[in-house]
Amino acid sequence: MSNQKYKTQLLTVGNIVKTLHYEHFASKWWALIKNKNLWIPWHINCRIRIEINEKQFVLHIVAQDDASIGPGFISEIEPNPQIYFNISAAINVTYNKLFKTKARFSGLSIFDLEKDEIIKQLLSEVLFQPFQIKQDNITLFIAYIGVSDNEALYFAGPGYISSFNHKVREINV
Repeated sequence: MSNQKYKTQLLTVGNIVKTLHYEHFASKWWALIKNKNLWIPWHINCRIRIEINEKQFVLHIVAQDDASIGPGFISEIEPNPQIYFNISAAINVTYNKLFKTKARFSGLSIFDLEKDEIIKQLLSEVLFQPFQIKQDNITLFIAYIGVSDNEALYFAGPGYISSFNHKVREINV
């Protein structure tokens, strides 16, 4: 991780798409801000300007083809932009091309998801705030829970969307 100075600006918030953010593989479309215990959605067509060492570039979040289950990240500064599968890869490859260096950055920290202003903008269209439950090697990501007008059921309704992950063993590389 590099200690270079950087600035981030949200240019376009983009859109939440129900079939991506609240259905199958929804967990791929959300990023966890650990110190706030808050899930932030990766919006389709979100554009972020990033300045590192006085060089600016723009990252664009896209939905990939039908075979892909998660968002794609494109650096708009590249002449032949390619889609990266995570924000860190998009930032690091672009930065390394610009500065001919092997510096590494955490995409989530550069995206500046700690700023309340950016968080507020990214949560503006959120219908349901996902959460996860961890027990031993099992993680359950809850992307949606149905609601109703029934006070006796504490307004719970039919249906839910969840992802189940189980860590079998860790591999040390």
